[in-house]
Order: sequence, then structure tokens, then C-alpha cells
Amino acid sequence: MNNVENTTTGIGWLEKILETVQKYHVWDFCKAFIVILFTALIVGFISNPTKVVEKIEEVRNKKHTEQIEWRLKNTSEIQGKMNKLMYSTSANRCVILSLHNGLNDINNIPYLRASAIFETTNNTYPIADYYQNCILSLIPFSHKLYFDGYFCGDIEDIEPMDRNLYHKLASNDCTHFCAVTIQGIEKPLGFIFLTYTEPQEHKCNEILRKVQKTALELSVLLEINNKEKRWFD
Repeated sequence: MNNVENTTTGIGWLEKILETVQKYHVWDFCKAFIVILFTALIVGFISNPTKVVEKIEEVRNKKHTEQIEWRLKNTSEIQGKMNKLMYSTSANRCVILSLHNGLNDINNIPYLRASAIFETTNNTYPIADYYQNCILSLIPFSHKLYFDGYFCGDIEDIEPMDRNLYHKLASNDCTHFCAVTIQGIEKPLGFIFLTYTEPQEHKCNEILRKVQKTALELSVLLEINNKEKRWFD
């Protein structure tokens, strides 16, 4: 009975509201109010455009500052996770290569490229500057890594399939490395490379588990970085 009474009471109030709207033309009043408000805003902008522009710029600058602060915090987290991974695996370098489009060919199809965007080192020299805008069609190993998701072994293991990358790694004093794809929500975002300058006796499966765990953590942070970059662009 209570539900029926409540329903009846609700319908009664609804009828009263509709009668009031029809009697006093509330909808017409609301529309008129919106038009007046909109007109007032236009008049205010025309009479004092500088103040309006300054207010808009103030909001944009505040948002920009917030985005910069978030980017710095996010970058610090990424580097912290890379350092942790590098030392826990006794690697000499940890590099993140980000996938991106490059120049288009004659058919307007973009070339897929990769650039080193983060790097940490341990008792060796940095190499990130030498891995910028790398055309992946010149690095066959990247296609294998893109689809297989991981690799761990000596650089001699990839020489038959990719002499280009083999010589690049050898010139960086690398003898052994581990590489894992960083998988984003919709598509791969890039790769993590751990490199070693001395022959290793570790178990690659144990290294891979650590790198894959870090790749999963980094994928979230890199997705956020990409969104922030699109906001700036």
C-alpha cells in the first residue's frame, strides 16, 4: 500500500508542476533568461575584450603549469622504475624506445620510427642520442620484437637476422641484451632495452619476468605521457 500511495502522491505533484509550467509559461521564461544571459556575455566581451582574453589566458597558463608539474612527476616515476629494473638485473643500461610516425612516402604512408626517450646508465656511457628517429624498416629485429614481445640473449644471436642492429649494439660495447615490447591499451607504445657490456651467466627467463613486469607498469605512465603530449600539441 505504501508504494501505491507514494506513486499516487508523486503523480499528483507532477501534475501540479505541469499545470504551473503551462499557466506561467516557465519554459518561455527560461528561454528568455538564457537569451538575456548570452546577450550580456556578448556585450561584456565587446565592451571589455582585454579582460576576457586575460581571464582565458590565465586559465590556460594555470592548466599549462599543472600539466608541466604532472609531466615532471610522471617522468620521475618512469626513471625511478627504470633505475630499479637496471640495478635489480645488474644491467649497464636501460633504455626506452618510443614508437612514432616519421615522414611519409610518395603514397603518403608514414614510416614507423623509434626514438630513445628515457635512459639510465650504470658504469657506462649514455647512447640515447644515437637512437633518434630510427626507421624500423632498417632494423628487422624490431619487427620480430614487435610481434614476439620479448628477446633475451647475446648480440651474436641476432646477427643473422639484423646485422644493422648487431653492429649498433657492438659499437656501444654491448655483448648481451634483453628487449621487451611495452604494450599500450590499443597498440604497442615502444620497447625496453636492457644492455650488458660483459658476458652474462644469468638465467634469461628470470630477467624477462622482471622486464615484463616493469613494462606493464611503464605502459600506464607512457599512456599518460602521450595524452599530455597531445594536449600540448
